[in-house]
Amino acid sequence: MRSKDSFNEANGVLLALQKKANNDAVKYAERSRKNIGIAVLLSFFFGIFGLQNWYLGHVKRALVANILFMLGCSTILLLYIGIDLGFAYTVIFALCLGSNFYWGIVDAVRIALGFAKDANGKYIMTEKQHRKRLVMK
Repeated sequence: MRSKDSFNEANGVLLALQKKANNDAVKYAERSRKNIGIAVLLSFFFGIFGLQNWYLGHVKRALVANILFMLGCSTILLLYIGIDLGFAYTVIFALCLGSNFYWGIVDAVRIALGFAKDANGKYIMTEKQHRKRLVMK
C-alpha cells in the first residue's frame, strides 16, 4: 500500500515538472517583433518621457510616465512664474522626474537583458538571446 502512494506522489511531481517545462517552452517560443536596439535607446535617452512604453505598446504606463513628467515640469513653470511653494517644489520635482529617470534606466537594463515584454506579452530579445533561452528550457 505504501509503495503505491509513493508511486502516485512521484508521478504527480513528475507531471507538475513536465507541465512547468511546457509552460516555459511556450513562454519563450515566440519573441517580440519590436527592435531591441530601438527600445533600449528610447528607454535610456528618452525614458524620462516614457517613450519606450509607447514604442512597446504599454499605453497605461506611457500615460503615467507622461503625467509624472508634466507634473514635474509644472513645478519649474510655477517657480519661473513666481509662485512660491517652498519645499514642495523639491519634493514634487524629485518624485516625478526622478522616478521617470529611474524608470527609464531600469527599463533599459531589463530590455537589454531580454526580461521585458511588449504589450502582447512576448519577450523583447535578440535572436541570440532567444536561441539561448530555448536551449536552456
